[in-house]
Amino acid sequence: MDRIKIKFVDFWPGFDYKKNFFTDILSLKYEVVISKKPDLVIYSNSGRTFEKYSCIKIYYTGENRRANFAECDYAFTFEHSNTNRHYRLPLYALAVPCQELITRQVNKEKSKFCNFVFKKSCEYRTDFFKTLCKYKKVDSVGKCLHNTSYFIGPKDADKINFIKDYKFTIAMENCSHSGYTTEKIAHALLAGSIPIYWGNRDIGLDFNPKCFINCHDYNSIEEVVEKVIEIDNNDELYLSYLNEPCFVDNQLNTYVNPENILKQFEVILKNGSIL
Repeated sequence: MDRIKIKFVDFWPGFDYKKNFFTDILSLKYEVVISKKPDLVIYSNSGRTFEKYSCIKIYYTGENRRANFAECDYAFTFEHSNTNRHYRLPLYALAVPCQELITRQVNKEKSKFCNFVFKKSCEYRTDFFKTLCKYKKVDSVGKCLHNTSYFIGPKDADKINFIKDYKFTIAMENCSHSGYTTEKIAHALLAGSIPIYWGNRDIGLDFNPKCFINCHDYNSIEEVVEKVIEIDNNDELYLSYLNEPCFVDNQLNTYVNPENILKQFEVILKNGSIL
């Protein structure tokens, strides 16, 4: 097994620099060593520490930002373009074990209507929340528009465990850009709650369009709310969404397949004469 030395820098708070998505994937084929003198530096948006290193630099972001190829040699981002230097890897792939979205067991008996779990406001999702609340109360347990006595825990598992009792989850990004898919829709699907999604207009390329409500398919917030009301009052229609697989044909998307991610790293390692 080939040995590769890696350093992670400039990631978000809470990122595990010793064990994470990349180390787990790479360990399937390589002996991974976290080193102060790395062959590869993988960095993100939270600093400029990467500038101190003269080895191969790989940029990763799950946010709505672009790779600067004047600063990095390779990049993994959400953008819909795969080249020798760029590989599409949206944030949802790091946030949720995608294989679990295929094997999930869904509790179809829900005791609650809809939830809203966000720290920060965003015009579209705030307007949607207020409009849907005219029909039924939407439980907000985050800092944004908080309207319950409950505050959700800080871990993804806390959120998923909370939303599993809800028929619907408002799963909207902080902005809209093609390909920009974070953890929000994946958390809802894993919990067995129907996502009401807004953000990536091409979200149907990531997830099965029949298992969620895509706001981009409608002309207004009011039309989306009408669809939610229809599903809420039609058990057969509601169950049809829950019975659909998360991915088309219940197959992993090619770009989240570990084998294909490893192939991209093999290109990087060979081009850098590390292997």
